[in-house]
Amino acid sequence: MKQMKKLLAFVLAFAMIITIYQPSAAYAATKKIRLNAKTMTLQVGQKKTLKVKNAGKKAKLKWSSNKKSIATVSKKGVVKAVKVGNAVVTCKVTTKNGKTTKLTCKVAVKKTAKVTSLTVGSQSELEKALKNKNVRKITVATQGAVTFTVPQGNYSKVDLVINAPNADVVNNGKFKSIDIQAIKPNTYRENAKGNSIKITAVDARIIVEAGASLAKVSVTQEGGKIKIEASGTIDAVEISAPVIVDLAVDGKIGEVNVKAAAVLSVEGKTTTAVPIKVSEKAAGASVVSSTPVDVKAAAGQSGCTAQTVGAAGALKKGFVTGHGTRQGEFGKEGVVPLAQAEHQRQFSDGRHAQRAGVGSAVQHGGTVLDGRKLHRIGRGCLGVEHPAKCIHEIFSGDGVVRGGTFRAGVGQAAL
Repeated sequence: MKQMKKLLAFVLAFAMIITIYQPSAAYAATKKIRLNAKTMTLQVGQKKTLKVKNAGKKAKLKWSSNKKSIATVSKKGVVKAVKVGNAVVTCKVTTKNGKTTKLTCKVAVKKTAKVTSLTVGSQSELEKALKNKNVRKITVATQGAVTFTVPQGNYSKVDLVINAPNADVVNNGKFKSIDIQAIKPNTYRENAKGNSIKITAVDARIIVEAGASLAKVSVTQEGGKIKIEASGTIDAVEISAPVIVDLAVDGKIGEVNVKAAAVLSVEGKTTTAVPIKVSEKAAGASVVSSTPVDVKAAAGQSGCTAQTVGAAGALKKGFVTGHGTRQGEFGKEGVVPLAQAEHQRQFSDGRHAQRAGVGSAVQHGGTVLDGRKLHRIGRGCLGVEHPAKCIHEIFSGDGVVRGGTFRAGVGQAAL
């Protein structure tokens, strides 16, 4: 019995020893010589390194590709995609004991994915992005107080977005579009020709340098304050939000379209009247000018005011409202046809004025200029002249048109 117990103890001890020292299947598997990848997919121009596992430090490696025109491999296992297609990279491994193993990796090369949109935060990144022929949108985004200078060039397929609240931008290139979302209030400078700019920033200053031109400037952000300085040329300025716009014109403005209840002030050295159109949606808009302007409104527009401050005659043209409204031009005489007698029209040439009314000439207030003559039109008949008794009894100024003075230093008309 005792011998049986000793035998059993010996068998158990031997089994434990065998269990402890026998390599497990998992352990053996980790020692197998292999590559770190059996397959890989690259885009043309990309590189990726293959590595041999478990070969030992003294193992000799020899790399090769069956299609070098598609993918090449270096002595260190760096695979480079050359053109679209499929290739097989082989590594011949010789261990220190002389054993040889061949390892393979299938390589698929695809077309390079086109990067069409880039975000940049430095001048070097901007210049690199502009050289990328695949890019269709570049966003300048940074919080840094830096200056970006766009080199001269034709980038007409690229949309430029500026979202850099502390940065200045000097543009010398032609873009498909420019969207200024945020910029340092100090300045965006335009030196190129033919760009269109949309301003969605709350506060911005746009300078069009002499010799430069913009096809269009769109102001779309409500509640902002925008300064536009045109030493060059702007074909069109469109204001479609309730916003304050200061327009300084030393060069040329083709047209200003006011489509919201904006506050527009116009100044500058230009002697050519700046054309301003006010749409039906711009009720409550106002125009203040110290330089010549030509203000027109769509039929049915009301509630807009135009004011001139400074040189006499700065307001060259004005408008009146109502169905069938006709434009009135200051500096010329005119008569409202009877078919439009329910509306009004006013003209000034420094000598007299003419007015149309319904039933009486004073329905909307009289018209007096220089204290001299008042012409009235009733229903189908022309009234007689009525000289004013004296100027100061009517209004203290050179002349009055619906409560505004003209030929004086300050002029205002409710339109």
